[in-house]
Amino acid sequence: METRKLGNTDLHLSRVGFGCASAWGKTFYKEEDAINLFFDAYDAGINYYDTGHSYGHAEVRLGKCLAMLGSEKRKDLVISTKCGTRVDDNGHYYKDWSVDWLKRSLETSLDRLNTDYIDMLNLHSPDLPEISDEVWCLLEDFKKQKLVSAVGVSCLDDKGNELAVNNTALDFIMVSYNLFEQHKEDVIKSLYESGKGVIAGTPLAKTLFSNDVFKVKDIKDIWYLLRALANNRGYIKKGLKCRYINHAENMSGNQIALKYVLDNPYITSAVFGTTSREHLLENVGALDITIPDDILAKIKSMK
Repeated sequence: METRKLGNTDLHLSRVGFGCASAWGKTFYKEEDAINLFFDAYDAGINYYDTGHSYGHAEVRLGKCLAMLGSEKRKDLVISTKCGTRVDDNGHYYKDWSVDWLKRSLETSLDRLNTDYIDMLNLHSPDLPEISDEVWCLLEDFKKQKLVSAVGVSCLDDKGNELAVNNTALDFIMVSYNLFEQHKEDVIKSLYESGKGVIAGTPLAKTLFSNDVFKVKDIKDIWYLLRALANNRGYIKKGLKCRYINHAENMSGNQIALKYVLDNPYITSAVFGTTSREHLLENVGALDITIPDDILAKIKSMK
């Protein structure tokens, strides 16, 4: 699989990355199946794996995969995790940008992942003005100690993306970007031109354009649907208007949505999550399609 250089770093990422999060890290998805899917992704040529400290059992599962793979092959992978989010005793998430917690979080992630360094460390959805100079110094120190290769932030809002352009402490940005969020294309270009790698998060718009979005087959479908209804009602409305992409010949709606993102020259890699081998290989196949001109024109008209 083709790789691209991550901004001004020495890291090279596969065009698509595998998101080791969401249902992949939940107990209702069997660990054996999660591990098998990791190796399906590895065999498909994916070298970039994104997870997070607060994603349930995701780091532990990915760590088991890395241990099975071995230290020599680990060197060929780009492992990304997130910090700054904690879970209290009642299961509620909250932010903690203290130096003490970020140190503990990194130590825990290294232990869970069975590795002695993290390729990409993300501040998890921060409000950038809240990050202290002490924290920026700590992150630079992580790099000097070779505990971390690159520092970035994930899933900023529009204002945060604009602030990140001139933040010289950041090596990369994970932006929520898909065919429903085309308004972000100007800031993505600016981030790229500032020397940062740009990762596309949610490149499939949570597949809310799918004809099957309200079809529930098992507990994973219920979990994804409830999350979408709670957090992405705007996506659902747009998705209903975008179902025409499911009817193109010799390609799926998922492939069209993903290829739209990958065709942006300023995107280093696009990260997707799945618990299905079929969907994994379908998404990898998006690299080989060309979006028909008429469908591309309709997508761009949504701006």
